[in-house]
Amino acid sequence: MAQKGLAMEVKFNEISQNAAEIFADELPDAATTKVIRFSGAVVKAAVKIGWLKEPQITDPEEVGKLPPGTVRGMAEAIVKEYARVMEIPPS
Repeated sequence: MAQKGLAMEVKFNEISQNAAEIFADELPDAATTKVIRFSGAVVKAAVKIGWLKEPQITDPEEVGKLPPGTVRGMAEAIVKEYARVMEIPPS
């Protein structure tokens, strides 16, 4: 599945339940974390579990070298994709 970020299209690999749990465990509390830090954490967590097909980022530390607006756009796309994969399929 693909989601549009602010600056680029983000494409995803399929993830397992275990990977989704690891992703969720990596995230700080959104209510008490500044947007810039939360966005970085979201993208780094997605990289850590190998969720991103495009852009091809393999090291979470590479995220810190990207422009903040790009990271925020990617984070928004990742959050949308997370919501999609968490939907309960119809019976």
